[in-house]
Amino acid sequence: MYLCLNDFSIISCKSVNSEKSVISMVHGRNLSGKANPDILNSYIFPFLGVPNESVVVPPTVGFDAGVFKLDKERFIVAATDPVLGIPTEYFGFFIFHYSASDVAVFGAKPQYLINSVIFPENYNLEIVKKIFVQLNEECLKYNVSILTGHTGFYPSVTTPLANSTVIGFVDQEHLVLPSNAKPGDLILLTKSLGLEVAVMMTFSNSRLMQQFLSTEEINRLKSKITSLTVVPEAMLLSQNLLANAMHDVTEGGLSTALPEVANAANLGFVIYEEKLPYLPIINQIATEYDVNSLAFSSTGTLLAAVSPDKVQRAQEILLRNEIQSVVIGKFVNDPRVRKIKSLSNNEEKNFPEFIQDPYSKLINL
Repeated sequence: MYLCLNDFSIISCKSVNSEKSVISMVHGRNLSGKANPDILNSYIFPFLGVPNESVVVPPTVGFDAGVFKLDKERFIVAATDPVLGIPTEYFGFFIFHYSASDVAVFGAKPQYLINSVIFPENYNLEIVKKIFVQLNEECLKYNVSILTGHTGFYPSVTTPLANSTVIGFVDQEHLVLPSNAKPGDLILLTKSLGLEVAVMMTFSNSRLMQQFLSTEEINRLKSKITSLTVVPEAMLLSQNLLANAMHDVTEGGLSTALPEVANAANLGFVIYEEKLPYLPIINQIATEYDVNSLAFSSTGTLLAAVSPDKVQRAQEILLRNEIQSVVIGKFVNDPRVRKIKSLSNNEEKNFPEFIQDPYSKLINL
């Protein structure tokens, strides 16, 4: 999906996100979820419209927003995302936060929103109203204006679908790019790895979750659904000039997000196994169903590259705003180094990169 500005130059490219997977067969392969780098580079990125010197960040693997130069000091950051497979009672929340998170990790303050929302024919108008009331509440909370949009009811649609585009502005000092991570930067994570999968599974496959959790624990997880955003922490870190690079740990989990930042900055990394902030339920599911917990989608978990001299302040500011964080490792100069290290026995193993997110497998169990 694309956003075109200024003589129709394409400045942002996003592919369909994880939980909302539709399986199709292309050239004999199963394609599910977000397009991988090979598909983007072979089938998408060669066809990006008219080149424009004002486009500072064109569609690039690992960059979830595009950047357009407005003048000498100011930049426009734009991101677009699909919304589907979401419980209708939170649909409006994610119309805002999926795209707003991608804008915020670039250091920009979300300011405008464009949305297209498609419903099944003769859909319940009270639910429609609730969705837009919720979207409006998030826009008011973050001082964002809705510019335009499209709403329709169609017989070919079986469940609500949306696409939202958020536009923000940022000055040169506050612009944060994945490629700006530096050797020696500490790798900071907020919240928990796998939180998104754990929360969404309570809605999409409660039967499976009941094998591991009590009703009270399931309800507690459900209540965390509105934490699946990085807008608050990304804005805190960028406004205080505390992060060199940021990334929302979305589809493919840490196995995708961390290599994307490292590749963008041409760096390697070492992370410490004992520091990884998994929810216990994620490790249980991974063991039971033989999937890799590093690949669990973690929308709402922010990965930030922070200078060692700033990390204490960053964590203090986050904690004051009730956002937990942990340092899991560091970036290193050699891009060939991609290691998971054990603090208990000093053993090292290679970091598994770009593993397929197991969510679509789990919801069908």
